[in-house]
Amino acid sequence: MRRAQLALIIGDTVTLFVFAWLGRVSHQKSGLVETVGTAWPFWVGWLCAGWLLGAYRSQAATLSPTRALRLTAKTWALGVPLGLLVRALWMRRAIPPSFAVVTMMTTLVLMTLWRVGFAALSRRRLGPVSESHGR
Repeated sequence: MRRAQLALIIGDTVTLFVFAWLGRVSHQKSGLVETVGTAWPFWVGWLCAGWLLGAYRSQAATLSPTRALRLTAKTWALGVPLGLLVRALWMRRAIPPSFAVVTMMTTLVLMTLWRVGFAALSRRRLGPVSESHGR
């Protein structure tokens, strides 16, 4: 695994941890263990969707910001609902619609900022890279 691919996995994991932390803090709750407990279903959903859709292929680390946005949107559209499903199954209760909406919107913003920012910085550092792989 290349360093850039590992950076994407770590960045995705940290970004989803930040999402969980922000949610817990907004409800005056905190704690590392509890935050990990909130984040892990979303890690499962996102990492599975990312693997399936190619978000961790070597080319994903060199995408243009526009292509990174498209790949992030696809991964988000599958990964976050999958994370909500994992959370519902784990907790053995339905996810409140308000939680689902806030989760979808917050993760969309955070993951887009992270992934597109990474793409822009990578392009600046490496220069334009051929994207002939068709994604």
